[in-house]
Amino acid sequence: MPIKSGPEAVSTIINKYKEAKVLFLSQYSGDDYIYSILKAGGLGLLSKNCLRDELVNAIKIVNNGDMYFFNKNEEELNEIIKRFDQIESKGKNETIKGLTKKQIEILKLIGEGYSTEQIAVELKIGKRTVETHRHRIMSTFGFKTVGQLIRYAVILNAKIK
Repeated sequence: MPIKSGPEAVSTIINKYKEAKVLFLSQYSGDDYIYSILKAGGLGLLSKNCLRDELVNAIKIVNNGDMYFFNKNEEELNEIIKRFDQIESKGKNETIKGLTKKQIEILKLIGEGYSTEQIAVELKIGKRTVETHRHRIMSTFGFKTVGQLIRYAVILNAKIK
């Protein structure tokens, strides 16, 4: 199988084996990662550091077709889905309300893998200015981590191209 992220691989597996029930064991637990698991069809997420009893319990729950995400209740999962669905729909519409033209340019460059320094050179602005714009973009969309910002920028670029 080609190199893929866990959620990408699960999406491929579930498309081929409709009855598959997938529980992720990962060091990652951010909302963006949880969202990608849910969108791929995964039913659960556990920390790699979980206890044996928790793993056995999670396997039983997922095997019954129910969801198990450590440290997240159903309300929190629904909020994650709602928030990231809104973000993705903004990308689909190619409208990025609340951002300046410069912030949109920076967002696109982030999605292409540019570093802060590379963006500063490309747009002929200071590194600190790029950081300020990045912070404002994160604030506009309610992102808590740079990883969430990067994921959104990559998704947005893929939809625009």
